[in-house]
Amino acid sequence: MTCWSVPGSPRTMTWDADLHPRTLVAFVVDVSERMSIKENERTYLEQCQHFVSLRILEIMLRGLSTIKVCVCTYGDHHDEKDGFAGLRILCRTARPTTDMLCAVHDLRPATSTAAYDPTLALSSTLDMMATKDHGEPSWAKVVYFATRPGLPENRADVEVFRTQLIDTHIHLRVLAYGPSSDVYSLKNAFWQRLIQDVPGSTIVSPEEAMSQAEAPTLQIPSSHPINTTLSFGDIHASDKTSLHFPVQIIKATAQQRMHAPRRILKDATEDRDVDTKRVMYRADEVLRAGNDLSQIAPLPDECQAHVQRAYKLGASIVPQEETPPAISTTAGLEILHFVNASTYRREYHVGETYMVLAHPKSRRAQLSLSSLVHAASIRGVYALCRFVARTHSDPKLCLLAPMIENEYDAFYMVHVPFRDDVKRSAFPPLDRVTTSTGQSLYEHPTIPTKEQQSRMDTFVDLMDLMDMDDHPDGWYAPSLCYHPAIHALKHAIKWRFMFPDQPLPPLHPKLQEFLHIPSSVEARARDTRTACAAAFQVHAPQKHPATEAASEIPAKQVKEDNSETETETETEPDTTTNTNAELIPLDQILPTFEARIKTSAVSETCQDMSRTLLTLVSQQVEANHIMEAMHVFRHSAAELDESLTYNTYVPCPNLQLCTHTSLTCAYTTSCLVESFEAPYGPWSYHA
Repeated sequence: MTCWSVPGSPRTMTWDADLHPRTLVAFVVDVSERMSIKENERTYLEQCQHFVSLRILEIMLRGLSTIKVCVCTYGDHHDEKDGFAGLRILCRTARPTTDMLCAVHDLRPATSTAAYDPTLALSSTLDMMATKDHGEPSWAKVVYFATRPGLPENRADVEVFRTQLIDTHIHLRVLAYGPSSDVYSLKNAFWQRLIQDVPGSTIVSPEEAMSQAEAPTLQIPSSHPINTTLSFGDIHASDKTSLHFPVQIIKATAQQRMHAPRRILKDATEDRDVDTKRVMYRADEVLRAGNDLSQIAPLPDECQAHVQRAYKLGASIVPQEETPPAISTTAGLEILHFVNASTYRREYHVGETYMVLAHPKSRRAQLSLSSLVHAASIRGVYALCRFVARTHSDPKLCLLAPMIENEYDAFYMVHVPFRDDVKRSAFPPLDRVTTSTGQSLYEHPTIPTKEQQSRMDTFVDLMDLMDMDDHPDGWYAPSLCYHPAIHALKHAIKWRFMFPDQPLPPLHPKLQEFLHIPSSVEARARDTRTACAAAFQVHAPQKHPATEAASEIPAKQVKEDNSETETETETEPDTTTNTNAELIPLDQILPTFEARIKTSAVSETCQDMSRTLLTLVSQQVEANHIMEAMHVFRHSAAELDESLTYNTYVPCPNLQLCTHTSLTCAYTTSCLVESFEAPYGPWSYHA
């Protein structure tokens, strides 16, 4: 958890303690004339309004009904209202609403310069928090008290206020709005002596308060134990052949999900009971209306009695003849079988992780569970069990893994899929390449060499984050990790509510930390990363001139003459003048190609071979010589799993202009390599 404090404060405070369930949060805002002083282009009151709005929005986004908020002001009058002298209740204790945010936004500083005593407002606040209308006695209570340093203070009441804070379990957090020198001068003043030895109390500056209010906050959900019975064998038989004892199942991990759209109350007095009614429409009318239900009339209520339930199976509708009977299951955790730990695959995990503990009030259960855990650990087995959370609920297949700690023994429980739910995905091997003919190649441009493999192994080891738990900044520590997507969405919602016409700001620095490599890890892996890039020859892909020419739009040739007229003519790309075709000598095509295909890049060699064949065709070389080269080219491409490369570069439009009948006939029958679809579609070649 993120902790923070003012320099010199006696204790560190957990900032998000007020966001736990069953909590009353009170904001007491100073609206005196002194809060109209500007600092950093905003008045102190505007800074306080921004802070209070962010905290209220955070509570609203949590969506917990057991967190109540009230907003009070002081400094604009001394009349007694609502029974509390010098304190005006702006918003009574209730769930936070948009009207509450609007009331905070509409606050304005007082015009009177009369002096006032903030301790009077503090005393009224403490008395108000002790009333029945402001939460139950067992609730946690947090007070954010905004004030100005250097105001008149009754120092004789320090001990009285401190005792009252401790007895009522109120966490007082003083927000001191003023120059930095004045804020930290409170170290030996009234407020600092007041919060001394008071749990959860502190003094902060506006900058620190805003920094923590804008930062992402962790929400650690509480897990309520599930009381059930762990059984092994027939529990109805003799005790000598079965084992059953009470256990508790507690959630160990919880999946954090994105915020779903929810209805937010505009007014605290708004009726929360919403009347719901089932309305039915004809499916064909809904389709014709384009899902615009306002254009069609619903069916009468009498039609609901004649509607038959059905399930959709693909494009078919399967009617349900009768209501399916309830599943006859009994709540409990039943061990079905034991499996070797080595045969269980981690990808079988489904859902979240739980812990199975013995019931704390049963010594027999503790001894039985401990014996079972140690036996499973010694044997190296996992327990396959059937879990039913409630009677007549669906059964789930679970796995129990032994966990032996210094203080207790327990089982880890995870949900696993049934056999029909396992999805097996086939991936090609990484140490070999299988061609279309079924041949395995262990030397291929896509297979790394020993040097490349060694450098990549070193790079992966240096990028390991398992040692980042002890990082000074807490990077990667599970208790300090944030989900960037979830908190970015929350930040966007808050910003859009307060500033609807302004663009969204960048992500918070704490969220950006998880999108970049830690500086220490990047520094130690920098040299290895450079060496690894050099070994793999990493470079940006470049288009070959031949492919660029084939995909170009016909060029426009401009003829300059004395009449200054321009004529546009379409020209075909000239492949005969390509000097790169000489990369493979025409007189030694086969030896050069067979030698280069084993050492150089296969794709580039195939490209050079295709250009060489085009050159031979343009030079009216004998067809048998060309066919021999094409057969070798085709065989090599199929063998090295470069069929797509062959099929891409050989069917060039220039081959359609070939005037050799023998070449054309042979090409049409045996050109494309099997198992690959031609990228250009079917061709027709003419003699």
